[in-house]
Amino acid sequence: STQLLRREYSNSNPETSSETAPILGYELSLLPLIVDEIRQSLPIVPYKTPANITHVVECVVSLCKFEEGDQIRELPCSLSFHRNCLDKWMDHQQTTCPLCRFSLIPEETTIRLRRREQELTEELMF
Repeated sequence: STQLLRREYSNSNPETSSETAPILGYELSLLPLIVDEIRQSLPIVPYKTPANITHVVECVVSLCKFEEGDQIRELPCSLSFHRNCLDKWMDHQQTTCPLCRFSLIPEETTIRLRRREQELTEELMF
């Protein structure tokens, strides 16, 4: 998934030169749209202190503890971050969890990108 977005491009490598440049450019041009899709797919919920928690639970980005009612984003990897912290992370075109690097790209988006990549590859071959 993120491999699709983070493929290296080198003019010195004949396998990745002009033939794949249009695909790479297409993927990079979509990155802001992909980040928007990630934002829309992640729920924003108010933080509620679990009853059985005896230790401080904090956002690993800001290193601030979660307070009752803070707006947080819950990720598919089961980690949570302050909404603003994760949004700033994604403002830098990041598409993975800041801690475990789990891909945040929705499965439908990945499928659509792979399909389009295959179409572009086929167009280049003919």
